[in-house]
Amino acid sequence: MSHSPALAYAEAGGFSQMRAFAGDVLYTEGMPARQLYVVKEGEVDLFLLRDEKRTVVETLRRGQCFGFEPHLAQPVRLHGAAARTFCTTASQFSGCSPLIATMRSPSCRPARAAAPFPVTAPM
Repeated sequence: MSHSPALAYAEAGGFSQMRAFAGDVLYTEGMPARQLYVVKEGEVDLFLLRDEKRTVVETLRRGQCFGFEPHLAQPVRLHGAAARTFCTTASQFSGCSPLIATMRSPSCRPARAAAPFPVTAPM
C-alpha cells in the first residue's frame, strides 16, 4: 500500500505510537497543543463540541495528519480528536519542522478545503 510522505516520515522513527479503541478521546478542544499526529491504522474523527453535542467535521484515515496547532502559533487545541475505529497513531512533540516540510510537498494535499484546520490526505 502506498504511504503518504508524513506516514513514511513517522515510520522512519522519532515518533511515539499510541493505540486507541473506538470512542477513545485523544484530546479535546482547549487542551494544550504540544503534539502533532499521523494516523497509521484505523480512523480518527476530528470534532467540535457545541451545546454539549459532538459534531464530526472530518474523518481521517491512514496517512493523514492532525494536531497542527503547535505549528500555527496556537497554544491550545482548536478541535477534539477521537478514535472512530480501533486505531494506531504516531505522535511527535512540536518542533518537528522536518515533518512539516515533508507534508508541504506536492504529493500532500488538503483532505477537504472547507476544514477549519489543516489536514492532509493519503497519497
